[in-house]
Amino acid sequence: MGFMQVILASDSKMPMKNITSPGEDNLEKRPVTSDVKASVRNFSNCRFEYTMRQGNSLAHALVEEAIRRLEDCF
Repeated sequence: MGFMQVILASDSKMPMKNITSPGEDNLEKRPVTSDVKASVRNFSNCRFEYTMRQGNSLAHALVEEAIRRLEDCF
């Protein structure tokens, strides 16, 4: 897509803490955390933000729609 700058927001503090920590933090137990840490290297600027669940309703709706579409494929 050609994005060089991204903002990653989450309504869960623990994953954000794991992603932004400099250590490995048992990443084999958290493959998503590991994937995010590897992916952010592809951007010139990546910012992590915590957002309250009420402010994350659009992202939640998008995830639910993606899951629904995946279920329709099987």
